[in-house]
Amino acid sequence: MENLNVGIVGGSIAGCATAISLSKQGHTVKLYERSMGRLEDRGAGIGLPIPTLENLQSRGLLGADFPYLTISNRYYKVPSREFMGKTIWTQALGALALTNWGALYRDLRSRVDDDSYHTGLPVIKITQDKIGAYLHFENGTAEKFDLVVCADGVDSIGRSLVSSGSCINYAGYIAWRGFIPETEMPNLEGPLQSNVNELVGQHALMSDKGHGIVYLIPGFNGETKQGERLINWLWYENVAKENLDEALAGRTHGNSSVQPGYVPKYRTDYLQNESSRLFPAYFSDIVHKTEKPFIQSIFDMHSNVYASGKLCILGDAATTVRPNSASGVVHAMTNAVKLADYLSSSISMAEGLSSWNMDQVEYGYGLVELSRKVGKALQDPTTSWKSMDSNSMEIWWDSVMGDQNWYVTDSKNRN
Repeated sequence: MENLNVGIVGGSIAGCATAISLSKQGHTVKLYERSMGRLEDRGAGIGLPIPTLENLQSRGLLGADFPYLTISNRYYKVPSREFMGKTIWTQALGALALTNWGALYRDLRSRVDDDSYHTGLPVIKITQDKIGAYLHFENGTAEKFDLVVCADGVDSIGRSLVSSGSCINYAGYIAWRGFIPETEMPNLEGPLQSNVNELVGQHALMSDKGHGIVYLIPGFNGETKQGERLINWLWYENVAKENLDEALAGRTHGNSSVQPGYVPKYRTDYLQNESSRLFPAYFSDIVHKTEKPFIQSIFDMHSNVYASGKLCILGDAATTVRPNSASGVVHAMTNAVKLADYLSSSISMAEGLSSWNMDQVEYGYGLVELSRKVGKALQDPTTSWKSMDSNSMEIWWDSVMGDQNWYVTDSKNRN
């Protein structure tokens, strides 16, 4: 197949991964990000299975020195008189690489040629005909491409042109998020203070209003040494749909999240009070020391078509996966590299897109169903977590997963 002229909408992780993958196959790419400047300040902790990370490194999408920490256990905890709470189950995990959004974005962005990456140029419309696909920009100009890839997130401008039947469904909970420097918590004990060369655990803190998560990630500039890392935390809070607007006080118009620095004080006061009431003392301390927490709404969305004509969608633009399954970034990166693979092995763009579409639609559907299953179980307000022990937790988990595999807990993914 001849090389293509490809326009990519969205300059975040999915967009950069697509640009790198396609350019390595000889295609010409132009990437358009509506925001000005760089995007390092967005997001927080991210998990990737080690085999996926190594595959991305072997393909040249990430460097050999890409910073990450690893874990092999998740410690389920409930409040107790102990500062660190009571561990009710230690769950073995597959080898998982923990990093931060900024480190991943910077590494990807460094591999996209600056001449191909255009910022501050919002796409307002996409059209296509028999000879090409066209991006129409806010400044009144337009540009023709052989293929347009929309990697522009959950509010994608191109999704309705590809998969008109997609529905975005609120999951019933939000995610409070934040992080602090490791040095802010000098008295932490146990797995959170293990040496960087050891497998560091993730903590799952259970309550009837949703669960919390705590784990270490590299520092702002990729530091992985003890004392230089960040403590990343989340609280998935159950919030009824009718109360969602109040829960997202401070968001900008039409946004499904509240950015750092925009959460009103009365809401941060609420967060701090609830963290003290629901969770072990150390988690509450971490929350109290977080200067600018932020909030993310949790949604499900799966498109039944990823490609139509000369236009395709990928990443969150195609399928939005609840973060409980740690699959969102994996999905986006897989979409990108598989698109390049299918195009390179096909005799025409149409053939490649058709094969890629069938494969990735099925893959995305499986991830959505998995994330729903895991999220529903972890957020169940009727589970009496304080009465659980290792045996009852294992029975509970087996009943949740059935015969379904999840790479996070798959023994085949262990070092």
